[in-house]
This record gives sequence, C-alpha cells and structure tokens, in this order.
Amino acid sequence: MHTFRFPAPRTRAGRPAFTLVESMVSLGVFTVVCAGIFAVVLQMRRLAENNVHENTALTMAQGYLEQLRSLPYNDLVTAANSGSAHLRLLSANGGGALLTDASGGLLNAGEWTRETVFLDRDAAGRDSQPMVFRFRVDLTDLRPVTTIQANGVEITLAYEITLPDGRGRTLRRSLRTVRSVVPNY
Repeated sequence: MHTFRFPAPRTRAGRPAFTLVESMVSLGVFTVVCAGIFAVVLQMRRLAENNVHENTALTMAQGYLEQLRSLPYNDLVTAANSGSAHLRLLSANGGGALLTDASGGLLNAGEWTRETVFLDRDAAGRDSQPMVFRFRVDLTDLRPVTTIQANGVEITLAYEITLPDGRGRTLRRSLRTVRSVVPNY
C-alpha cells in the first residue's frame, strides 16, 4: 500500500511557506496576547488616576488641617463647645473665599462642606477633570478629660472623594492632630 503525501508549499525562493491554518492560529495567538497587554495598560491607567485623586485629596486635607491648627486656640475651644461658632477656612480654589456648609452658611464644626477642584487644563486653558472633595471638621475639647495642666483641642478632619474608576467607589479617610496650649511656669 502506497500513501500519497502532498509536498509542503514552497515560496518562489524554495523555502517552506505558511499555510492558511498556521496563519490563522498565529493571528489568534497574537490577538490574545495583544488583548492581555491592552487590559493591563487600562488597569495601570485606572490605578494611576485613582492615585492622583487620593494624593490630591490627602494634600487638600493636610492644607485644611494646617489652616485649622493656625486658628487662635480660643476660637477652636469655642467651636468645640458650641455648635454655632464658625470655622473661618479659606477655599483651596483661591480668591480668599470662605468655605461654607452644605446649605451655604458659614462652616461650623461637625458640618460637611464640599469643594470642587480641577486637576488639569485642556489645550484651550479651560479647567478639566473635576474632583469633588467633601470634608467635615470635628473638634473635641480635651480639658475635661486630661489630668495634666495642658489644654488642648483634638482636631479630626474626615474627608471623602469618589474615585474615577467608573465603579462609583468612595474613598473615606481622616486625619487627626491636637492643637494645644502648654502653660509656662
């Protein structure tokens, strides 16, 4: 019994050529590899954008915390013990505007405020990539709870942002510090 074998296709130069099936398999493997690389690049971009938003929010929170620490100590004690004492914090958007609460009144301790900052500008110079930054300041007078002679106010700044990854996840963080007055002897 004799078996007939087809000869391998050859190019004009005499080298073996690829068949249609081999070409389709190669193209399929190449497509899968490219799709995987594209997915990794998109995930890295999402993570980078989330990091930019997180770092911007942290920087803003630290700036507001520094503003709070620079307020006169007696104003902080009054705001910690009274719900009607206003916190005079300047907006991060510049212009010297005071921050307001959600209803538009002056900001008090324990109330949420909201500010929109823009992370970039387009080619025409218009602001783009808005980020909504919300925060609340809680003040605790430490004089009644300490046994030492120092006076202090604990400042807690809770903040939140919505991450731009398309899933609507909200990042919630807080910073704390103490503004104190130590007596001189």
